[in-house]
Amino acid sequence: MYKTVGVAALLVGLLVLTGRNSSAAPAAFTSPVIVAEGKLLNQTTPIPTTTIFTPPQTGLYRLSVYSFVSTADSSSRLGWNYTLNWTDDAGAESSNNILDVNSNAAPPLAWASVGAFGASPGCVATFEAIARVPVTYSFLRNDADNSAISLYWIVERLE
Repeated sequence: MYKTVGVAALLVGLLVLTGRNSSAAPAAFTSPVIVAEGKLLNQTTPIPTTTIFTPPQTGLYRLSVYSFVSTADSSSRLGWNYTLNWTDDAGAESSNNILDVNSNAAPPLAWASVGAFGASPGCVATFEAIARVPVTYSFLRNDADNSAISLYWIVERLE
């Protein structure tokens, strides 16, 4: 009988210790979920308002976008402008010209600069999006020229 009680006490003790250790283990790291991604190469015509994605649930999202001039027009004095549109708890929002690309840009400065933030090759925008309301963008040219641009983007759900 003493053996049975001793073995039972030992097993209960091990279960208690195992339970403590498993609850103390760190939570697994989870990366943001990619909800949309795409690219347009050598685009020569403006991109009108286009849906990037429609969020299935309200939450915080992050857009990373990069663009560059793939064919420059040395006679052009204008460029391309990227605009993001979304809806949050306050209503419809628009971030005009978050990327600007000069049509006459050539390497090593052929990439887009971030609107108000100066020379930086790309943009990261974080925003709240309301469920079932499309998030859109446009990439418009200020004037007709012979340039071409390439555009890459990815959208991640953060929470």
